Amino acid sequence: GAAAADADRDGTISHAELEAWMRTSTGAIDHSAAQSESVGDADPTLRQYGLFSLTIGIPFVGFGLMDNSIMLLSGDVIDSYISGFGCSVLMSAALGNVVSSWAGLS
Repeated sequence: GAAAADADRDGTISHAELEAWMRTSTGAIDHSAAQSESVGDADPTLRQYGLFSLTIGIPFVGFGLMDNSIMLLSGDVIDSYISGFGCSVLMSAALGNVVSSWAGLS
């Protein structure tokens, strides 16, 4: 249990104690100290930053395109159908935003 992992018996289990306990008890961690030091030391390259930015950014662009498309199309439909009732273009755009939010993209 937890008492076996607390090697220095101070009442808390440090990361090193947990890793040592997992290595000896369960075999779950299978890397050596040299490998664990070399993994996190290298700075990301410019290419890695670029690929990471694309990976993170593409869903936001897709969301923006879909959300604004729904908002503009529904605002236009609202404007064309209820503009005769004294509805301004700005009110139609606001109602289009409500429809876009209702569609579940926000």
